[in-house]
Amino acid sequence: MQYSPDTVDNYAGYSHSNKRATGFSMTHASVGCPAFGDISMLPTTSPVGSAPWDATEEIAHDKHERGVPGYYTVRLRRRGVTAELTATNRTGVGRFHYPSDRAARFFVRSGGSLGGNSADKINISEDNTTITGSATSGGFCGKNNVYTVYFVMKFNKPFTSFGTWDGFSVFPNAAAHIRVTKGPAGDTWSSPPAPGSRCERRCPTWTSTAHARTLTRRLRVSTTSARPPQKNGTTALSRIKIAGDTEDDIVTFYSALYHALLNPNTFNDVDGRYIGFDGGIHTIASGHTQYANYSDWDTYRGVAALQGMLFPREASDMAQSLVNDAEESGSYPRWALANTATAEMTGDSVVALIANFYAFGAKDFDVKRALHFMLDAASKGGWAATVTRSDRRSRPIYGAATWRCRQRRATDRFRRRRSR
Repeated sequence: MQYSPDTVDNYAGYSHSNKRATGFSMTHASVGCPAFGDISMLPTTSPVGSAPWDATEEIAHDKHERGVPGYYTVRLRRRGVTAELTATNRTGVGRFHYPSDRAARFFVRSGGSLGGNSADKINISEDNTTITGSATSGGFCGKNNVYTVYFVMKFNKPFTSFGTWDGFSVFPNAAAHIRVTKGPAGDTWSSPPAPGSRCERRCPTWTSTAHARTLTRRLRVSTTSARPPQKNGTTALSRIKIAGDTEDDIVTFYSALYHALLNPNTFNDVDGRYIGFDGGIHTIASGHTQYANYSDWDTYRGVAALQGMLFPREASDMAQSLVNDAEESGSYPRWALANTATAEMTGDSVVALIANFYAFGAKDFDVKRALHFMLDAASKGGWAATVTRSDRRSRPIYGAATWRCRQRRATDRFRRRRSR
C-alpha cells in the first residue's frame, strides 16, 4: 500500500513544487502516464458546497512536512488540519487533527483515480463508522488494460452527517452510490461528531469488498496512532552502507535507493489470495509473495540486477510472479499493471528482467517454466504476440527484428551517398 498525497494535475501523484492537494490516496506508481491514485480522501473544514468533487486544499511545504519510509505528515495550512499517514504492505492508518473551532469533514473519492474511472462504488455502513467500495480504472498510456481495487475504511468515531455526489449533483444523507460510466466521479463526504483527532484505517484488496472486510478484521492495526513502522524500510536501506563527503551526498544516495525499491508491489492479500491474469482467484504458496506492476522496459538494465543482488528472496518471488502471470495468460506480460498486460513500450524486456534477477543471485523460482515461456515467446508468440514479441514472425526468417534490417539498409544508403 502506498498511502501518500496527491497534488493537482500531477499524473504520478505528488509534486513538491505544487501546493494544491486533492487528497491522499492508497495506490501509486512512479511511471510515465497517469496510473493508480485510487480511493483518494481529503480531510477538510470547508463546506461541502455545490462541487465537492473539485475540492482541493493547500498543503504546507514547510518544516512540519516530513516523510520517512512508512510515514508522512503535513499541514493543510488554511484549514488548520494536520494529517499523519502510515502504511504497511497491505494496510494504512491515517490520523487527522482538526481545529476545535471548525466543523470537521472528510471527503472520499472512489471515482478520483489518476487514470480516470469507468466504474466506482461506495457505501456507508449503518453504524456510520465504516465506508466500503471499489474503483475501476485503467487505460494506461492509452492502452486497454482494466483493473478494480476494493477497499474498507474503518473510523474510530461515527459520522454525524454524510452524503454522496456523482460529479453533477450532491445527495445529502445518501449512504450509497454506484456508477458505471465514463462521466465525472462519484464520491462521499462525512462529518465526525466533534473536532479534534480522528483516525481511519484502510484495507485495500484486488479480490472483493467482502474479502476486504474479512482482512480488516484479521489485520489488527492500531487506530490510536499513526507513528511510523520504520523497521522494514530502514532495514531494506541498510543493505548498503556508504560514507560521503557531505550529508547531502548520503541523502541523495539513500533517496535513490528508496526510489529503486518502490516497484514491483505486493499484490496478494495476507491470506495469499490474489486475482490472476485469467481473472480467477489464486493462492500463492505460504512464505512467498505475488508481485505486480513491472516497469520492465525501464528496469531490466539496472534495477533488476540491484534487486537480485540485494534482495534475492524478494527478487526470486518477483520472477516467479511473472511465471505465474504467464501460466495464467499464456505468455509473459509486457509492462504489467495490476493483473493485466498493458503492452506499453517495445521489446521483450521481461526475458532480460528475469535473466538479470537470476544472474545477480535470485534463483529460487521455477527456472524451467521460466525458460519454457521465453522459448515459447521466441518461437510461437504465446498467448498474445503483441504483448511479448510483436515482430516474432520476422525473427526465424531474418534472425533479427525487421527494424534492424531497415536500419542497416538506411546505413548502407548513407554510406553510398558519402562515397560519391
